[in-house]
Amino acid sequence: MIPKELYYQDLLIAYLSDSQLEWPRSDSIYQLADNLPSNILAFIESSIKSSRLIENNNEIALQLHIKNSELKFIDIINSKDWYIKDEIGKKYGILSPIFHPNNIIVWMGS
Repeated sequence: MIPKELYYQDLLIAYLSDSQLEWPRSDSIYQLADNLPSNILAFIESSIKSSRLIENNNEIALQLHIKNSELKFIDIINSKDWYIKDEIGKKYGILSPIFHPNNIIVWMGS
């Protein structure tokens, strides 16, 4: 399987490349699709902010950020509607992905 696209529901979120497949966690480089809804963009920005706070070992700011944003995105985070499509269009269900700075995404099979 070569992951090529990330979807939420039937909405193309990102194109994937340079994937490192390691069970159960994998990562890829992503390029966002055009015209994403504002709630998806806000979720991605929040995920990137969390990743930065973790990288900087800023535990207090991280906890505050999670407290302020978790409820806002709980439906997206807990959704079972995330999936990856491979090079032949086959779908693979995943848990909500984690977006990092420098266009890196981490995802796990569901």
